[in-house]
Amino acid sequence: MPLLYLYTPADYYNIRNLEKGELFLSKAGQMNDIFEGLSGYADADTIENIDRISDIAYIKSFSENENDPHMWGIYAAEYSGMCVQYDLRRMMGKEDYYSYLFPVHYGPERYIKGLLDKYTAEDFHAYRNGNDEGKAKHAEYLFNVTSAFLSKAECWKQEKEWRLVVPYVRMHFEEDFWCRYKDDDDDVNYTIKSELIKFPYATRIYIGPRMERIKREHLIEIGEKKGIEVYETRIASGTYALESRKVGTEQWHD
Repeated sequence: MPLLYLYTPADYYNIRNLEKGELFLSKAGQMNDIFEGLSGYADADTIENIDRISDIAYIKSFSENENDPHMWGIYAAEYSGMCVQYDLRRMMGKEDYYSYLFPVHYGPERYIKGLLDKYTAEDFHAYRNGNDEGKAKHAEYLFNVTSAFLSKAECWKQEKEWRLVVPYVRMHFEEDFWCRYKDDDDDVNYTIKSELIKFPYATRIYIGPRMERIKREHLIEIGEKKGIEVYETRIASGTYALESRKVGTEQWHD
């Protein structure tokens, strides 16, 4: 398991979640890839009605790329946000999310098997709206839509993305219903029942070079209180790169 990095704006909610050791998962329909979750079989009806299934899964995206200018510009409010390093080797006990965490595969064509299409959309709509027949007939498949969100176009390859993916059905299951579809007796572990999850695995915070001073000072306070290293960043001399140094030290590093 590599160290993973979350690039994000330094707004009130993200800073507060970091301080509380929590993480908020986004609906699949809020991701920035227009092809998100679509299989090679997805037709015009599915694509036009994609909003109906925007919450078929909840996702949080990480990267293997540390202090990366491309990621800063796109995901961290144009360098005014933050990059948080997570060491997920620390996961254990009830907050072990390994069964939801996967690296993303990149390729030239949309993967066919196990992804969202017209029928999946119809099944999910029936399940979410309490159609008993739809629930009984299609729920087993809806438990396993994770693969829909682990395949992306090669143009995203440089992001080296990992994803935490929680299907809607797993988050909102009824207890007796879960027992029919869980993979084995151990699969009941690590259940995620809300978009807001415990995630106390931050080990380092990078402060964006354009971050406001008051936010910068707040993050330094959080780091001191929680034992998280805090690094400041700036534009490196003569190259298209950023360099960083630990707050309180003098030496800058690429």
